[in-house]
Amino acid sequence: MEIFAVAFVLLCEYQGSEVNGASGWISFAYLILHAYVAVILGVMRLLLWLWQYVFAYFF
Repeated sequence: MEIFAVAFVLLCEYQGSEVNGASGWISFAYLILHAYVAVILGVMRLLLWLWQYVFAYFF
């Protein structure tokens, strides 16, 4: 799935450079979106680990 997303971003970058548009914003937004997703997944993993630790400790 991520390969298709990267291909789409590269296609948009190429088309944006052909018309001298703001193609750099697409890759910037793509990287920011990935950073947000990585942080959210990291927090979810931490909460899940904490839940498993607390559940195993008390029960």
